[in-house]
Amino acid sequence: MAQKKKQTKAGKPLSPEQYIRQKARNLPIVKCLVNKNWPSAGYAIVLVVRQHAGGNYTFGFYSVDTFCCGVTRAHVFYSLGPTDYEQQIQKYTEQFSLEEISYEEAHNIIFGAIAFAEEAGFIPCADFALARYVLEEDTEDIPLIEYEFGREGKHFLVEEDETVGKIKLSIMEKYLDPDEYDYDIGTADADGEEPDAEAENADPEEIKNYLQGMKTLWKSRELPEEAYTYQHSPYPQELYLANREIEELFYSADHAASFPKEVIQQILSLPHDELREDMERIVLYELGRSADGIAPERYDEPLTNPLMHALFFLGALKDPESLPILLEVAKQNYNFYEYYFGDLAKEILEPTLYLVGNHQLDALMEYMLTPGLYNYFRCHVMRIVARTAFEEPARRKEVIDWFAKLLAFYEPNLPKCYCCDGVLIGMITYELLDLKARELLPQISRLYATGLVDEMLCGNFQKVEEEMMSDEESYSANQHYVLDIYARYEQMEAFLNR
Repeated sequence: MAQKKKQTKAGKPLSPEQYIRQKARNLPIVKCLVNKNWPSAGYAIVLVVRQHAGGNYTFGFYSVDTFCCGVTRAHVFYSLGPTDYEQQIQKYTEQFSLEEISYEEAHNIIFGAIAFAEEAGFIPCADFALARYVLEEDTEDIPLIEYEFGREGKHFLVEEDETVGKIKLSIMEKYLDPDEYDYDIGTADADGEEPDAEAENADPEEIKNYLQGMKTLWKSRELPEEAYTYQHSPYPQELYLANREIEELFYSADHAASFPKEVIQQILSLPHDELREDMERIVLYELGRSADGIAPERYDEPLTNPLMHALFFLGALKDPESLPILLEVAKQNYNFYEYYFGDLAKEILEPTLYLVGNHQLDALMEYMLTPGLYNYFRCHVMRIVARTAFEEPARRKEVIDWFAKLLAFYEPNLPKCYCCDGVLIGMITYELLDLKARELLPQISRLYATGLVDEMLCGNFQKVEEEMMSDEESYSANQHYVLDIYARYEQMEAFLNR
């Protein structure tokens, strides 16, 4: 139940939205970025990044119309792992020519533009209601930096959609005198072509890139997703263990993060077949407690981690017969994922899947071709296959062949969202970029040609191809799983006790 580290006093796990509202401001700010030419371009792309104790990142994305309307787009990327985070930041940096600034500068750009927009009757977009919690409160504690907004001392409205432009213009007319604003409406088409902006200092190419970036961002949020439809067989409702002392240990709040080394040794000294069966019984029991919903009273219980403990010991035992149990865990829904793993699934689940299943690629393929599963569980299963090529370089061809077969299945099924969707294909592409799987570029190209692949992770196919053919070393080439059970507990204790 790693996610339960993010709890209210009563012990209820927080949803991502709740966490952002209640906890995001407690996370340290590690980076802020803005496009270099924002004062003259008329728009600012501002990123404010905070880092979780476990190493993940949450950041706010703010598109700010500095000429007139203030914050027009906002989005929070919640708890991205280091690899996904670096990819997102790199993509935005290249796309919008971002440079690093102080938080005080970022804060004043955003809230200064909001205040300027309010003079014309405009308020921030609806998504800012959540995204504002990634920012510090707008108080006198933040040093004031006075920036100039508008163009030539006036509010300047640029709107490509004529209908929307007329609505915004009617709002401005109510709040401003005629000599306090100017406008350019309907001079850009709906496809994001270069607008005929009258702004003397606005670079048309920059505006075009900005519009294209916005199209990519909002298109990704509109792509169809695979529905979760998995129907499980009955799970145990009672827990029976051959070694009853394990139950007391695993369900103890005193050992939610780790065990002393001698306790781990004692547990591992038990007969391994018997221990494996006990671990599998705990996993199935936790599935039975949670697969169909988590009882409200459980949120008031002290934090315990029986599923994490069971997975760690199954990983230490490395018995291939445990793979079906692990894949049953990976067939659960979003709520189960958030409750038990949260932003630590990569540390809790993936190493065990690798230790138990990396020589059972056929079984992993069968899992990937099971309809109606949760995307991020699929991602973890797919990733251990990709990681095999780094952990065991001699098996690279075996891994590439596995992905070739997977993509061949997904190509006709992507439009139907059958066993996949655009988000999953985007995540697979990311792993294949890490592998430099150039052999698979033709298949990747055909999937991107459907227009259904989420481009937020890797960009469009042209960018994918350029990166795939580059000679830069893969980010994951020297990154390896923590596989030793003692080291895994040390890592988890550090994460959960910060």
